Amino acid sequence: MFTDELAGNPAKKRADEAKARRLRAKREKDAKDLRKRNELDRQQREAAAAAVVSGGENSVGGVAAINDASAAAGIPSSSSASPVDGVDYPTAATQTSPTSEALTAVQKAAEQRKLRAEARARVSAATSIQSLVRCKQVAAKARDDHRTIFDKRMSDIITLSSIVRQSTKADYAPPPATVSIMASQFIFFACPTVIRKNLPSGEIALKSGSMVMEGRDLSRWMNLVTNVLLPGVSNDDLDLDPLLPWMESFGGRRRLLKVLALCVSSVSTKKNDTRQSPTKSFTCINEGSTDKRYCAVDSLLRTILRLNASTKMSGSGKYSGGARNIIYQKSCSILMQPTNIGSTQLSEITLVCDLISSLRSLLLFGSTRANPPIPGDAGRLREQCVTNDEKERASILLQLSVDLIATMEVFGSDQMSLNRLCSRFISEVMTVPLLTWKVWPATYERLIHNDSKEGAKKVPPLVNYIHRFLNMHADAVSDGRVESVLNMSDVSLTSCPAPAVLCLLANLIQMGRTCESINGVNPTVFHYTGAAEYFNFLAILINSAPLGTFSSRMSAVEWVSVGSSSTPIVLSGVVIEQVSAILSDSYVRSLFTLAINDDELDTKNVIHTKTEKDGKHEKDLEDIGMSSATSVAAKEALADRNRSFWQSSKWAKKLTSLLSGPENHVPSKSSDSRGVGKLMNTSSISRQLANGKGSVSNVISSHGALGGETNDTNTKKPHHEYSVLFLLALCRAYGTIISRWGGNGKEDLVRRARRSIDNAKSGKEFASANVEPCVTALLNVLCFSTSIVTSSWAIVQSNPRVVSDLYAVIDLNKGAAPIRTLSIHPTYKRLQHSHYGAGDGNVGAAVLLLFVTCMSHTLIVTDDVEIHDMEKPLPKHQLRRCILLLKKLLYRACCLDDVHEATKIGRGLDSNHLGLTLISTSAKLQNDLYNRSSRRLLCAPKLWIEDGLLEQELRKCTTHNDYNCVLSTPVCRICPFLVSFKRRLKLFERIVTTNRQELQGSNDARNLKPGIMVKIMRGRVLEDGLASLNKLGRDMRTRIVVSYISEAGARETGIDVGGLFKELGDHSYLHLLTDLSTIDPQLYGNLMFLKTYDGDVSDLCLTFTVANDDFGVSEVPLIANGADIEVTNENKRRYIYLVAKHHVSDRIKEQSDAFTRGLWDVIERPWLRLFNEPELQVLISGASDGKIDVSDMKSNTRYTGGYTMLDRNISKEPSRPTPFRNQL
Repeated sequence: MFTDELAGNPAKKRADEAKARRLRAKREKDAKDLRKRNELDRQQREAAAAAVVSGGENSVGGVAAINDASAAAGIPSSSSASPVDGVDYPTAATQTSPTSEALTAVQKAAEQRKLRAEARARVSAATSIQSLVRCKQVAAKARDDHRTIFDKRMSDIITLSSIVRQSTKADYAPPPATVSIMASQFIFFACPTVIRKNLPSGEIALKSGSMVMEGRDLSRWMNLVTNVLLPGVSNDDLDLDPLLPWMESFGGRRRLLKVLALCVSSVSTKKNDTRQSPTKSFTCINEGSTDKRYCAVDSLLRTILRLNASTKMSGSGKYSGGARNIIYQKSCSILMQPTNIGSTQLSEITLVCDLISSLRSLLLFGSTRANPPIPGDAGRLREQCVTNDEKERASILLQLSVDLIATMEVFGSDQMSLNRLCSRFISEVMTVPLLTWKVWPATYERLIHNDSKEGAKKVPPLVNYIHRFLNMHADAVSDGRVESVLNMSDVSLTSCPAPAVLCLLANLIQMGRTCESINGVNPTVFHYTGAAEYFNFLAILINSAPLGTFSSRMSAVEWVSVGSSSTPIVLSGVVIEQVSAILSDSYVRSLFTLAINDDELDTKNVIHTKTEKDGKHEKDLEDIGMSSATSVAAKEALADRNRSFWQSSKWAKKLTSLLSGPENHVPSKSSDSRGVGKLMNTSSISRQLANGKGSVSNVISSHGALGGETNDTNTKKPHHEYSVLFLLALCRAYGTIISRWGGNGKEDLVRRARRSIDNAKSGKEFASANVEPCVTALLNVLCFSTSIVTSSWAIVQSNPRVVSDLYAVIDLNKGAAPIRTLSIHPTYKRLQHSHYGAGDGNVGAAVLLLFVTCMSHTLIVTDDVEIHDMEKPLPKHQLRRCILLLKKLLYRACCLDDVHEATKIGRGLDSNHLGLTLISTSAKLQNDLYNRSSRRLLCAPKLWIEDGLLEQELRKCTTHNDYNCVLSTPVCRICPFLVSFKRRLKLFERIVTTNRQELQGSNDARNLKPGIMVKIMRGRVLEDGLASLNKLGRDMRTRIVVSYISEAGARETGIDVGGLFKELGDHSYLHLLTDLSTIDPQLYGNLMFLKTYDGDVSDLCLTFTVANDDFGVSEVPLIANGADIEVTNENKRRYIYLVAKHHVSDRIKEQSDAFTRGLWDVIERPWLRLFNEPELQVLISGASDGKIDVSDMKSNTRYTGGYTMLDRNISKEPSRPTPFRNQL
């Protein structure tokens, strides 16, 4: 036994295993039985459901089917004993589980009760469905019966009306009681009331049915309006007006509400219902076309709302008198809700009645509410992408809305309600994409034309809506949150790929271009202040539009936040195309031509008047004489030059000899440049075009005088007096485009902002990094087709508001906000914006930005002869004023903002694209003027310099990092010309010295580093030198030890004193050119002749090619297919630019790139950015003006190799160059 226990009991194990198998089999059987029972229950439920469905079509058959299904499922039929009497059914025993023998009595009873409850529920549901089906069938039959009665009554009324018209020549107006009965009857069968029962509480609620009529009822509705409602409403006899009794009871007022709802819905909504009546087919009487139905409804609404004078009404023709005023006010309040009712809990009828909401839904989704907001084929079909029926519907509702708002304004509605209504129209209707394509042009012309008796004295309704919108949402607009008040909650960017602000901008531009009061085409009807209001609002929208709006990319993408992720949405190309119309050349030209009135602005007097300060500046320039700018810079450097660096540094001498040589010295441009360009054809037209006038002035003169702000009478004067507000608004709108898409508003040059400007818009880019082609085209029109440069500069100096705004920009005491945070969009105060075009905000910065940008663009094609001899684009004394203004602006932006105590308030503010653009373009213009002055002086050098700048900073520097920190300051990076040349030269010397000491060490500090050993064969100096030095790269800065090997192979003793670098320097070529005149004066003169040629350039037979004489003459195209493109008057400026670029840059690009790569290995690029080309020439080789200063040479000579200044041969050497002093 002990052994068995150790080995285990096999018999016991087998018994346990058998028991486990039996238990497992029993569990599997129970599970199988349960599945069968569940399957049986499912089949019973499906049979009952099928019986219910079949009962919906035929109540008798449905009941029989339910009974059959119940019998099949073991449930007693409804004709047997009541299922709720609690009696057990005989079939219940047959439905017990196959395993019922194993269940207890309690479990069996519970299961039976459960089955009986389910059976009762199924029978109850079937009974309810049968009852509902019977009710609907009875109701449908009742409505069809009422349709039959309605048709008979309508037939009688039409017959009677025809008889009366033939006998009395007057229209028949049915009695008000008959009208009430027929209206109620129509509402009963067309818009039935729905009974809703709240099952838990047993309450019964009545809810109005849909206001969308079936197709078979539309003709009945037209007959009801034409023959029943309209005759009594349009009759002067108040006793025949059917609406007056309705106002005396709740039911009547409810009837009026439903009639108005049916009027709106019959136009805005169309029901796709092709089902026929199950009982009878009806033939509509006097069916009529769709247009007639629209006209009947439109006439009824216009009569009630006093929108026109009906020919059927005598006297005043207005719906007035007695209780009609109450009906008018009630109807206005129903049809024009002062607030957006889409977000409020109102009944469906009230929602349908609202004209603006219905109009928006119709425009967005069509009458069937199934169309996309932007049709997929809109880009191809254009205006034909919307059907004529949809246009007709939308046009009726749009015209009703516009006329009703105008009528409410005439009849003295409160201003707050009108402000709300106009705001709703702007935010809900004008934000619909492609609005001008979805309505007839004659309809939206009501928004942009005046039909009032006052004519052109009033602004167009569209401008009035904008004015009231700005009054209502002044706070949000001023804070740059205009998107928050535009209603687009009912449509997303995924379904409508155009934001609300972009759609609004597109619609305003399309309408504004066709409005003579604001488009600048017809001066006699132009409204200056209204146009100023319009373009101020456009500036706000342009500032908020997506960056892809004026992008040159094939597709503009907007990122949409979806939960925790973002999805790219490609913006609609057709909407962007509509927005781009604001940059049309002819449109821009006509606007600025009308906005610039030099007589009213007194431009000529302001530009040509000289002050005492101007005379002083001219005297300072005369005292300097005609010396070249290079000579002046050299003299300034010699006045306070640290000679020790150049006398003691071999490294500096090697650098100088490497970068310059007698063969490669490029002489600076002669101060006498009158001989250059002597082939110029200085015709009158050329001079006018260079001054921004020319043919444009002829256009201005053809329109006659534009009027002024005085009360002088003039036959050619337009209806409205000239206002400079229009020009200021244009500067805002187009200045915003330039700042966002001009390529200068993205990079924060000052680099003091706590956050980038892109972070201010939830991480979205808000300004482009490159110049978009549309901006270049815009600048071409402004600079060469208008006189914007002279006019804007005159405004900067003479307009009080502009002058005050600019003081706030450059004066710390006037404005504390940094320039980088500057914004030009107008600001408003809520309900205090009373004058058109009079928005607050810094408009002076907008004018200055446009002037600086256009001036810089004009200088691209302006040569020195035009500036100095012809005084174009501005007289030289005005250029000096410009230099002084920009110097103050740049000094504050680079040296005071965020640093001075007065500007600390702006340290936490983000940079703005406009402020950054103003800084960048001002620096670019100032740098251009400084470079031109370096070739031929425009002013005394001290006029550029801000006294004491960087003096204290340089005193504090001791190490190379300290000097590098000074080099990285904004003033050195953006406008180094504000610092005196000698101070910049000192900074450069100290940077070079400290860098050399760090890399090479010094004997004084006893840390001289070993350096790089270079072995040179005496007979192969050039070959070995180039082979050894070319592979050093940036190691050229380190200490180089040269060891010469004699022809015998022995190493020569002694030290290298620059011999190797001296010999290699003869083979370096420095191509730092500023003008084509320094390379090919003859070609330069020919191009200047072409630039001012007043004939037809195509007669010269030029193409966009250039001839290269590189081992044979070859023709090189300047652009793709240049040989086939003819040079004309329109593209000659581009041709001149491409030819100059080819000779100055492209032709020697390979050599220039190789030289600059080597140069940057030796010199850090930021080091040389401190200087322009003439100053760099002085830095490399000095400036002698053709003379050699022997005394200076002698005092700076260093003797080596055992020689001294007392040696006989040395003492004779300085006298040799004397005969050549004036020949270099």
